[in-house]
Amino acid sequence: MTGDRTTRIVCGTALLVVVLAGCGLGGEDLATSVVPAQQWTPPAPVDDDTGSAATGPAPPVRAATPLPLAGVDRTDPDATARAALVVWFSWNTNTDTGPNDAAARALPLLSEQLAAAVTGSASVTGPGAQWARWAAAHATIDVRVDASTELVPPQTATEAIRVFTVTQTVYDPQGRVLDTRTPTVGVVLHRHDVAWEVTTIDER
Repeated sequence: MTGDRTTRIVCGTALLVVVLAGCGLGGEDLATSVVPAQQWTPPAPVDDDTGSAATGPAPPVRAATPLPLAGVDRTDPDATARAALVVWFSWNTNTDTGPNDAAARALPLLSEQLAAAVTGSASVTGPGAQWARWAAAHATIDVRVDASTELVPPQTATEAIRVFTVTQTVYDPQGRVLDTRTPTVGVVLHRHDVAWEVTTIDER
């Protein structure tokens, strides 16, 4: 695999991504260079008196919660990456203020730096109209994670890079399909002691 291709896997800048502040794999500590992602801000509520968008602080990012999965094999980077993506992309518009709430549920599988970025950052403006539309329909999202055929650099004793296709199927309360998303997602993992942890999630 070429160096440019490797960099693209780790350094995509599409919406809803965790990107590297300084791209590149050569000798750089990826775990310390991430910035948070998956932070949609739904459209601001409308002030009934003025008809304009109401102002005020953005909803806080949800604190870490217990991992909603059991039996994840942390000695296996593939199992760790798949589990993190299933949780990260399992959005619930009935209980979540945005996708970052789901990301917070994946914290037990994330590195300390990525976990801090997910929980400690304010929301940023994003494609709120789509989230608002799903929320109006009380939608829930089911997730399937499939390995991509993209080539990745060889795994080392302490670092693994994986690429997956994530299929998000959006359902209304009656079980009707409202929408489908199929982002390609790059995952960088590092081994901490005997357990693998996710240091980067890169949607593109």
